[in-house]
Amino acid sequence: MKRIAISAAMILAATITASPAVAASTDYPDKPIRLIVPYPPGGTSDVLARLLGTKLSSELKQPIIVENRPGAAEAVGAGATASAPADGYTLMLATLSSLAVNPALYKGSLTYNPEKDFKPIVHIASVPAILTVNPKVPANTLQELTAYFKSHSENTYASPGVGSPGHLGMEMYKQNAGIDVLHVPYRGGAPALQDLVSGQVDAMLVLVPEGMPFVQAGRIKALGISTLERSAQYPDLPTMSEAGLKDFEIFLWYTLVAPKATPDDIVNKLNHAVNAALKDDQIRAKLKELSIDPAGGSPEDAQALINQESIKWKKLIDARGITAD
Repeated sequence: MKRIAISAAMILAATITASPAVAASTDYPDKPIRLIVPYPPGGTSDVLARLLGTKLSSELKQPIIVENRPGAAEAVGAGATASAPADGYTLMLATLSSLAVNPALYKGSLTYNPEKDFKPIVHIASVPAILTVNPKVPANTLQELTAYFKSHSENTYASPGVGSPGHLGMEMYKQNAGIDVLHVPYRGGAPALQDLVSGQVDAMLVLVPEGMPFVQAGRIKALGISTLERSAQYPDLPTMSEAGLKDFEIFLWYTLVAPKATPDDIVNKLNHAVNAALKDDQIRAKLKELSIDPAGGSPEDAQALINQESIKWKKLIDARGITAD
């Protein structure tokens, strides 16, 4: 009888101890949610976070507070997210950089581990890129640009930095086309694009929302888009695959993540809320206006994308000998 009484007391104690966590999970959310954006205000990531945050506030009945934590190719924001309590009140709008590229790029010096530190919630959106050149470059097609690069030895391309989609995409182009073009990394897309416009560099793979206004103003030329199918918004722009780079595809993708130990019911509630937001007509219209393609799906879909992209970019980074250390 004494052993039975002790066992019953232990079970009761465990139930009492566990109940606050269960209640917290059931009542989630009951306070504001912090959404970390690993980039400065004003860029595509920040605009997407604030647009989505407004709709999620309505869905979840709590404020979404966007917190910009830029630096070190998303590592600053990723570190802050990884060390936060796993209670659903700290989330991060991560991209392929922090989740799929950095582990291969930093060769062991990374301060976080995407697989061990994060739990994917949902793939939010993707943004394609366009291969552009300054008007002085005598090429109006990708084939002409490749021929020009092969016949001239002192060519350059700009990127927002080592390991950025613009850098990796151009290295993939160089590898596929068998050309050698000097990489000129910048601290961000804006100064890189400005030097492209002014003719200081020859080419740049730039995100559609950032590059198309300059193309439409006639300040740079667009030769191809980085998706496998033509854009409905820009149907006259050929894909790079069509132009001779077989299966060429690169896009900046955004995935919402939480600290790894975040309870599944919270993750599922957030997943449902984001999917509902992405189906909203006003949100979709605004994303289309920004040339951002909404995604959605399950947490498992988001994890599959991370796994697939991690393999793809590690292979390229190793083959090209790219490192940020």
